[in-house]
Amino acid sequence: MAYQSDGVCLRFSKTTFTLLYALALSLVGALMQTADASPLKNHPSPYLAMHSDDPVHWQLWNPDTLKQAQKQNKLILLSSGYFSCHWCHVMQQEVYQNPQSAALINQLFVSIKIDRELHPLVDSQMIDFARKYRGSAGWPQHVILTPDAKPFAAFTYLPNDKLQTYLRNVDKLWKNDKTVIKKLAESAILQPQSVNIVWDPEKFKTALYAELQNVIDDFSGGLQGSSKFPKTPLLLALIQQIDLPETLSDWLQLTLKQMAQQHLFDHLYGGFYRYTVDPEWQEPHFEKMLYDNALLLELYLHADMRWPEQGFAKTADATLGYLRQQLYSPQLQLYLGSQSAIDTAGNEGGDYLFSKQQLQQLLTAPAISQVEKEWLMHTPKFALGYHPKPTEQHWSEIKQQLLAARPIPKMAIDDKAIVSWNGLLLNALAQANTWLKQNPANEELSNLQNAKQWGQDLADTLLTISQQQQIPRSLIFTDNQSTALINANLEDLAYLWQGLNAWQTATQQKIDLANLQKQIQPLLSANGWQDPQSLALYPLNHGVTIDDAVPSVTAMLGCDFGKLQIDQNDFYEKAINYASYLNLSQCE
Repeated sequence: MAYQSDGVCLRFSKTTFTLLYALALSLVGALMQTADASPLKNHPSPYLAMHSDDPVHWQLWNPDTLKQAQKQNKLILLSSGYFSCHWCHVMQQEVYQNPQSAALINQLFVSIKIDRELHPLVDSQMIDFARKYRGSAGWPQHVILTPDAKPFAAFTYLPNDKLQTYLRNVDKLWKNDKTVIKKLAESAILQPQSVNIVWDPEKFKTALYAELQNVIDDFSGGLQGSSKFPKTPLLLALIQQIDLPETLSDWLQLTLKQMAQQHLFDHLYGGFYRYTVDPEWQEPHFEKMLYDNALLLELYLHADMRWPEQGFAKTADATLGYLRQQLYSPQLQLYLGSQSAIDTAGNEGGDYLFSKQQLQQLLTAPAISQVEKEWLMHTPKFALGYHPKPTEQHWSEIKQQLLAARPIPKMAIDDKAIVSWNGLLLNALAQANTWLKQNPANEELSNLQNAKQWGQDLADTLLTISQQQQIPRSLIFTDNQSTALINANLEDLAYLWQGLNAWQTATQQKIDLANLQKQIQPLLSANGWQDPQSLALYPLNHGVTIDDAVPSVTAMLGCDFGKLQIDQNDFYEKAINYASYLNLSQCE
């Protein structure tokens, strides 16, 4: 490859030319970034703020950015992630901060970064699109949009070489055949035709039980698959069914034991991780989410009331202890959203893991002898060593010695307080209040003994929030005051309503929910549920919403608002996605 100027011909290899070109683009980008500071700079969202120094020119999700894409006639690269997501950090360090990849992205796209916890509706639409048109989804989730913001392609993590090839191919396709891309994008946002279905609780229950028999893992618990998620909304729905078939009852108890006794649970500091990457609950992905732990707290309280001889209350107590000790914000009087899988030194698993040498230094001779029999005989599954798990003997001593060495895990915390997730926790604390009536005194379960007071404190804070003219979705404590980051969406209103209503029922208090009801009611229409977030990825009216990591919003509101919009083709065929609707038969 040659470049000629003023009679001088310079010859470069193709590789050298590519590197020089990328460097030039990167330098131009850096100059532009300096002249125009990143809109992510000092953003209250820790996830967005951490991307402000990327060489990628990230923009915020707002009407002005979308207008910019239309004006420049550029494709949009929409990227969603969250602070405690391990692969989001990997993608940033390896790809977004790579000069060649960043230069290519800046050249070809208007790039938008969103925090999925601030824009859950947009994120859920991205995930839904990716699953439908790519077959899989996850975080960091990327969707490529036309300049008028219609999705047509999706990917998750890609290393630099594959990412650069992928983006060049997408750009080439867009420039050479816009008509095909536009048709593909138009078809992507068309909603499937609805079929009205009569709500039949018994038919739904029969369909769900039959479907479960084909997908449960009756050896390790949970559902069949290469990885294991708690699927807590499903388990919560099942545990409240009095007539649960014996096979499902046995499987449910097995699942509860496996999740609590294996490595999904943090046996040192308490609390559950998001999931394990293997099917036997042995290799956790180390981030911890408020919504998981709130729902699992409620689940294990139900479990202890149903099977009191199994000791499930101990797991509930340790989970509540984790939430209070690690995620509670005294300034906000709310619980923070999540704790990262990455410690402050950038290590996955961080303070949750111990090397063989560390264990030998920290433990007494009897304790290390026990650990050698049960842990050290196996090769560690993680680079930093072993994840502690209760031993047959000396566990109390082992736990005490490890906690003395590391009293607080140095895993970064996303300090946003999400209103909807706090609503889920209040619902769990309402269940704890009910549990306390049956178990009035147990000094060993000290956290549960505080649940009534902690629940009342949270209820008071959420009630104040619910009475605001504009209810926030999330708050953060800055400059000695709480700051709202974004307005509430349907999820916030629904979980806030459910939590306060549950606390009202559990404590026999009268709570003023008039303002909250006033804000929810207009979202009901003959076409289903509508979300108050104005800037969705594409317009969407909700019929029935599915269970995901959190329960179906429409199932939560169905009883109180009497608005069952059952219009999904797969409602009975894929009942496992709508398990939270089991509870509606109990309140009609």
